[in-house]
Amino acid sequence: MSLYTLLGYSFTLSMSISLILLIASVYIGRKEIKAELKGISKYSIILFLLILALFLYIAIFHVTAFEELYFDENIYQGIAMNILKHGEMLWCLAGTGYLNSCYISTLYHDPAGWSFFIAIFFAILGISTSTAYISELFIGSLSLLFIFILSYLLSKKNSVAVFSTAILALMPEVLIWSRTQADPDLPFMTFSIMTFMFFVLFMKRKKPITFSMFLFSLSLTLYLRTEAVLLLGIFALLAVLFDIKNIEEIKDKIFGIIRKITNDEKFSSLMLVFFLLMAPQIIYVGIEASNPQYGQPTNAPAISTSYLNSNLNTNINYLLGNYNSTIYFPAVAAKYAIPLAILGSLLILLQKKNRLNTLLLAWSWFFAYLLFYSLFYAGGALFGVDVRFMLQTMPSLAIMDLFFHQ
Repeated sequence: MSLYTLLGYSFTLSMSISLILLIASVYIGRKEIKAELKGISKYSIILFLLILALFLYIAIFHVTAFEELYFDENIYQGIAMNILKHGEMLWCLAGTGYLNSCYISTLYHDPAGWSFFIAIFFAILGISTSTAYISELFIGSLSLLFIFILSYLLSKKNSVAVFSTAILALMPEVLIWSRTQADPDLPFMTFSIMTFMFFVLFMKRKKPITFSMFLFSLSLTLYLRTEAVLLLGIFALLAVLFDIKNIEEIKDKIFGIIRKITNDEKFSSLMLVFFLLMAPQIIYVGIEASNPQYGQPTNAPAISTSYLNSNLNTNINYLLGNYNSTIYFPAVAAKYAIPLAILGSLLILLQKKNRLNTLLLAWSWFFAYLLFYSLFYAGGALFGVDVRFMLQTMPSLAIMDLFFHQ
């Protein structure tokens, strides 16, 4: 058995176990979740459902379903069929129709984690492009639920949860990419929101079961995109600085985390399982890092500071809505997002409780990916359809909206 074949089976197995453990953790720890969400009012739930209905109405009736990533989306669906038929999360290069037989498989240059979930949809609804479109719309809708809960956990205010959800629901890029066949960037955004949601839940409850929710949601997210590894740094920073009242506490917080992981059997066991589940992805990232081929010009690096100035300027102009024209489609941004986020940040600074938590979470997430993609040769919002990368900046802007403290 070749290394690629072994990895193909390992990807599928690891993601299956991660999903099962996440679902089991949520079920076992449902009382912990209910305890933190008990303040959500029925009125807010109704408003959330209305926002969701509006999102679906606009997406279905006013956004054309379209294959934005030519060939790539077909490849992701092909990998999903390979998973469903043969259990391999690999790109089948030669096989029969619907991949009932596959003769040659190889690693794809992007992680195929979203293909795992497309395979689940194929198993339930049947193999078709219609099913792929449904899966993408579903994951776009799910992002609204996660941002609603995350915003509430951070603020404990119903108005924040509702308005943050409305902000994200009306962002053009979220609507556009919810109507594609198999783009992995929207799922990456949604799963990132989910992982941040479980992280905040864990930081509030600090129980092994909530730690389990966080770790296994993170495991699934890390399989979706190579650059998801940035989340490890963000969460390490947040774990140290969350709830910090002064700088002197940082050293004690670091040693406290280390002691918790090494001395508490439940926490150390969960960390061990997490790293075992991540082993195939770590090997994959190592293979890709040794020979990064992402369509960049010959002899040019995929990531370089030489791209930063041009791409960062383009991306900032995009986020400010300066490219909102049909000639730049699909680079359409919500002009209100950045101004509202800045105003929201200023309002947060006026309150004492949890201000550092919220600012750190939102802006570390935002700037980590804005800068990373600006370093990527194709990371400019006007590079083909790669404005899709900017989806990872959208949740932070939704969280930091103007209405945060009204």
